[in-house]
Amino acid sequence: MSEGEEPVVAPQPLFVTTRWSVVLAAQDRSSPDSAAALEVLCRAYWYPLYVYVRGTGHTAEAAQDLTQEFFARLLARDWLRVVLPDKGRFRTFLLVAMKRFLTNEWHRGMRQKRGQRPPAVRMIGELYVNESSSARHASLPEFSSKATTHAFGFAQI
Repeated sequence: MSEGEEPVVAPQPLFVTTRWSVVLAAQDRSSPDSAAALEVLCRAYWYPLYVYVRGTGHTAEAAQDLTQEFFARLLARDWLRVVLPDKGRFRTFLLVAMKRFLTNEWHRGMRQKRGQRPPAVRMIGELYVNESSSARHASLPEFSSKATTHAFGFAQI
């Protein structure tokens, strides 16, 4: 290592001890120290949250993307405003928020998968709604009472 270079420190998968002064400074967006405090928090907690996401079974690339998106939402939606020292640990807040985020992302992914093919019931419903009244009745299959009796196991009275 040459003079002036900082030593490379491997990121730690464990959560660091919370420095509440940094968390509280990050909450106050009007403070000039807010941006620096947010950077300190993101650097300190990014890797432990990434390790957590990897532990849930995501690939390295997906875990990086999810962790990055989590922090983007954390900052954009100002989730830090509700964090207080007397409410509990900061790492617990982050883990619960990450679990909820991952659950919401999973549900969003499932909605997208389901949305790729329209359900048959909806298509039939659209045809039924879009047809005229006389065409609606003509398009419905006719059932005899014998077929109904056989299909449902009861006789008409």
